[in-house]
Amino acid sequence: MLPGKAVPWFSNEPCVSNDTIAVIGLDVPLLSLGADTTFCKDYPIVLNAYSEGAQYIWSTGDTAYSITTSGSGLYSVEASNFCGSSNDEILVSNFPCSWAVHIPSCFTPNEDTFNESWGIDGYNIRAIDLTVYNRFGDAIFHSDSIDHTWQPSLDIGDDVYNYRIEVTPFDGSTEVRTGVIYLIR
Repeated sequence: MLPGKAVPWFSNEPCVSNDTIAVIGLDVPLLSLGADTTFCKDYPIVLNAYSEGAQYIWSTGDTAYSITTSGSGLYSVEASNFCGSSNDEILVSNFPCSWAVHIPSCFTPNEDTFNESWGIDGYNIRAIDLTVYNRFGDAIFHSDSIDHTWQPSLDIGDDVYNYRIEVTPFDGSTEVRTGVIYLIR
């Protein structure tokens, strides 16, 4: 029966009766989890199988219309309603997240509005601990934020400064980097 209104007639001789019934069309659930995919293991993806009026069962045992992946594997879902059922699956592969830190080797804080401060940048970094030292080993700048830059005052002159950076990427490992910075006014 197609969606719309139906008017059935009932007859029980000599009485005849009718009523109007609304017929709502419902298709078999249509699913598409997409193509097999690869993602960074620190950032799980959400798989969504929503289809109106359907009930769901995932290979994980979940019964919601969407799930968040918990690692590599083959994820499948079956959606069903009164008209039938359909299923789909997706192969999810993950990999360790890459990370990087970029450390400039010199800067020119000479009040010309170009290259006035020294700082680092990077990606997939959870935490840093950065210290800059003068030639005598005195700490003259410290930061625990990748967004905080060193803007030396005018009484700090041209010289070579040492730095030590402890980087913690999202994978929880720790790496220490040391080097020199050329301050040129």
